[in-house]
Amino acid sequence: MDIDNDSTCVSVYWVSVPETADMDYLKAVLSKEERDRLGRFRFRCDHDSYLAAHAVQRLLLSELTGQAPETLEFTYNEFGKPELVERPGSPAVRFNLTHTKGMAAMAVAIGFDIGIDVEWMQDGINFQDLSDRHFTRAENDYLECVPSRQRKTAFYRLWTLKEAYVKAVGQGLNCALDSFNLLDIDTVPRLADSRKETMPGWHVESIVPSDYHCIALAIYHGLNARPLICVHAIALRDLARRSDETRYG
Repeated sequence: MDIDNDSTCVSVYWVSVPETADMDYLKAVLSKEERDRLGRFRFRCDHDSYLAAHAVQRLLLSELTGQAPETLEFTYNEFGKPELVERPGSPAVRFNLTHTKGMAAMAVAIGFDIGIDVEWMQDGINFQDLSDRHFTRAENDYLECVPSRQRKTAFYRLWTLKEAYVKAVGQGLNCALDSFNLLDIDTVPRLADSRKETMPGWHVESIVPSDYHCIALAIYHGLNARPLICVHAIALRDLARRSDETRYG
C-alpha cells in the first residue's frame, strides 16, 4: 500500500468492507477520540466503515509524513474540515475522507484542495424528492432526460459530485447543493442558473468501484495544470500488514 508522493498527482484509495470482516486489529492505529466515537456506533456496517476509513487515513498519512499513525494530529476549520498538523518543512498535504455502507475512500494530494464522497447506491429511496429539494433546475432537467433504468445511477453520480465539491470548498452543509450547477456531462462546476459562467480551476470526476457504490472527486488546481488522478484499490489484508508493521516495526 504505497502512497503516491507526487505533486502532479491526486491519489484516490478505496477499500471494500465486507459485512463479515474482522477489523479489530485496526483500532491500534486510531486516536483515543476516534476509538471512543467508534464505540458509539449502533450498527455494525457504520462501525466497520468508520474504522476502515480512519485506519486508511492514518496509515496513508503516516507513510507520507514518516510519523507514527496514532500520533498524527489534526486541526479543523470553522466548518469542521480537517487538516494535518504539519511539521516544519513538510509538504502541504491535503486529504479528504469518506465512507458508506461497505466502502471507505480517501483522496490525498500535495498542494491541491480536494474533496471526495462515496455513496452506497441503495434501492428504495425517493431520489426524485431529494433531487427536487437539493438540485438546480438545470440538473433536474438533465435527470429527467436520463432513461428511467439509468436514473438511479445518474442521481448518485450527480449527488456525489456535488458533495465532493462542497467538501473541497471546505464549507460543509453551509454550502447549499442548489447554489451551483454540476451536471454529469461537465467537468467543472457552474454557478446556479448560469449556462455559460464557469468556476475556473476546478475538475470533478466520477469513479465507479463496484456495482453498488459511486465515488466522486473534486479538485481545485487553480492556474496549474490539471493533475493526474491515480486510483488504487486497497485490500483489507494490506491494512493488516501496514498496521502490524506500524506496531512491531
